[in-house]
Amino acid sequence: MQFAARVAVEPGDVLDRAQALLGGARDFCAVFETNAVKHAKALVVTGSGDFFSGGLDLKLVPSYSPEQQREFLGVLNGVIGRLYGFPAPVVAAVNGHAMAGAFVLLLTADYRVGPTGDARFGLTEARVGIPFPAAPMVVVRAELAPQDLRYIALYARGFGSEEARRRGVFDELQPPAAVLGRAIEVARDMASMPADAYRRIKQQVRGAALARIEEIVAKGADPMLGGWVDASAETIGLDARTRWVGIFDGPGVFCVMFTVALPFALQYLSNAYPFWKRVVAAGLLVPLFGYAIYSTGSRGG
Repeated sequence: MQFAARVAVEPGDVLDRAQALLGGARDFCAVFETNAVKHAKALVVTGSGDFFSGGLDLKLVPSYSPEQQREFLGVLNGVIGRLYGFPAPVVAAVNGHAMAGAFVLLLTADYRVGPTGDARFGLTEARVGIPFPAAPMVVVRAELAPQDLRYIALYARGFGSEEARRRGVFDELQPPAAVLGRAIEVARDMASMPADAYRRIKQQVRGAALARIEEIVAKGADPMLGGWVDASAETIGLDARTRWVGIFDGPGVFCVMFTVALPFALQYLSNAYPFWKRVVAAGLLVPLFGYAIYSTGSRGG
């Protein structure tokens, strides 16, 4: 009853890693043709360790050639379509972090058990400069309420388990060690329903979305096939992941200046203090203000 798939990308040059990821995606799609999965009464999809899935390697994808991007999009759209339209119950045992593509993967499940704790979830594609492939976007739009879709896809920040539950991402939360056991329990319960009726009702619920995905896969109708990402996305993504505003960025410097440094220094500019102390205070203020102005203008404050 349980089905778990993991894709391992071994270190190597860019071409080797790209081929490994493409090969893993093909293998995942091929699993749906096996007898064990075709005749399964339910599927439980889970990960290992702290991650449900690492999703796509967003630093690697921009290095794909146009041909590799088109091939990967075709395979990815097919995988999402097969899992989303699987006729038997699909339960996600989300044991840990699920960002970007992994987040879409969990949304394909019919029932989702999430972990308590500090795992993070969300769609960060906008922050790393990678548009959504067509089939994942169909799933995201079908499974999230409009206001949650707007926030999750356009604000593009990760969030915790409790917020994920409030936004309809998870049906329930369990301690990480109990997630898989609970998912199997749910899968057994769902597998007890009449199989043909479940398949037909699932088609009624998801019919429009599945028809759109089938069209995308059959006709190669993903708009991203004409150009998904370019190499600049890697630079954009790195900047988005590493940029931060701290006390040494522009706004922080001004806060420190006006709450601590400025009042302290100004008192020494008064006539009550010797001339040499006023010179020292002025000498301290000028470079501090200069640095604050520089950092505000040049570091995005």
